[in-house]
Amino acid sequence: LDWAFLGREYHVHNLYEFWSKHLMPVLGILVDQFATQLPADLVSTLKEMRSTTTGPDPDVPGNTPFWVSDGMVHKRGGWYISVRMRSQRAQGNEDFESKAKAWHAGGGVLQARVHGDEHDQVRARFDWHVLPGVTEEWRTDPLPRDAKGRCGGNSFSGMVSDGELGAAAFEYLPGLADASKYSVVSAKKGYFFSNLGVVALGNSIRRSFPGQGKAIVTTLDQARWRGDIT
Repeated sequence: LDWAFLGREYHVHNLYEFWSKHLMPVLGILVDQFATQLPADLVSTLKEMRSTTTGPDPDVPGNTPFWVSDGMVHKRGGWYISVRMRSQRAQGNEDFESKAKAWHAGGGVLQARVHGDEHDQVRARFDWHVLPGVTEEWRTDPLPRDAKGRCGGNSFSGMVSDGELGAAAFEYLPGLADASKYSVVSAKKGYFFSNLGVVALGNSIRRSFPGQGKAIVTTLDQARWRGDIT
């Protein structure tokens, strides 16, 4: 499962157990208690999902926009890409440990997967200041825990999809409630998903606050290194 979309979890064993421990009970409630209030096609889908112990087929192609939570998932047979954005209405993951990690989790996190376990052995050693896809100053001081500050200062964040192809974009702005001014970058970012992958574009990248005065970078990935890089 995609840790950027779960909200409060990133540990490997919990991600793999999420389907049976959390989603299956919810499916049971929807089917058993609310079937008469839901569309028939949705109930049929829920029953089908409930009948399996492993979850839906991960290789079913398609593009799904999650416009309420400012995210998009794009799949083809054999690979998976997702982007998680933020706005004044939405933020990324919550922090659930004593050490803050999730500050940038809604800042345009862009993940590409082929095996599905690319991040399983590396998240414990992630540099959470430079998450994949995020454009920000590469700071070295502790990340804040202020939940309100994780929301973006931007009102614009949107997406469009026909179920197969999709596009998403947002204006990356420091949060209005970020009293510490920890996020220092302003930028415009867009993501265009096709049969070949995703094209990620950024422009108008500038520094809005002093921060630590370190370099502003866009991180590509922090995946598990399996072989030669070509």
